[in-house]
Amino acid sequence: VGASSGNATGLLTVGGVFDAGGLNGLQIGTAGGSGTADGAATIGNGIVDANIVLVGGGGGDPNATGASTGALTVQAGGIQGGNTLSVGFVSGPGQSTGTATVNGNVSVADSVSVGRVDDAGSGLGSGDATGNLSILGGDLTLGGGGLLSVGRTSSATSGSADGTLSVAGNLTAPTLTVVGVTGVGASSGNATGLLTVGGVF
Repeated sequence: VGASSGNATGLLTVGGVFDAGGLNGLQIGTAGGSGTADGAATIGNGIVDANIVLVGGGGGDPNATGASTGALTVQAGGIQGGNTLSVGFVSGPGQSTGTATVNGNVSVADSVSVGRVDDAGSGLGSGDATGNLSILGGDLTLGGGGLLSVGRTSSATSGSADGTLSVAGNLTAPTLTVVGVTGVGASSGNATGLLTVGGVF
């Protein structure tokens, strides 16, 4: 983060299960400086107990201007036991693109966001975020306090958010679901959201 200007490229391939043990997370493509970050991960048999799964992170530093591109493929087993799943997220002036294809059920305790610009009110969220999450042959289930956002910006941001979420099975989101929503107040960016559910919402 900070003054970093170099580029980073990472490729992770796991033939079986990626077990994060409950405390750790998986970040794929996160630019924290002015350089670019490209990350791709292929998981053969599911992700278990990853506290945060972040695909296309958009910068660990809110001043980061670099571009991040993340791609995640889960071939079987889905994603189970984590707290947060984010695909395409930016908190500063950087650009972020995240793409995730998951075969199997996805269950998270807290929130799922696909294409989101959120700078916690700092006014630095001028970058654009694009997220695409496809859940094949499974359901998406959020915990009791979870928020599902597809194409969403927060207040005071000027960046745009573009989110696409496709769920082959059922979608359970007991708290709030927002699709294509801009922030209140000084928000000037655009939001585009597309949600497709093959089963029951």
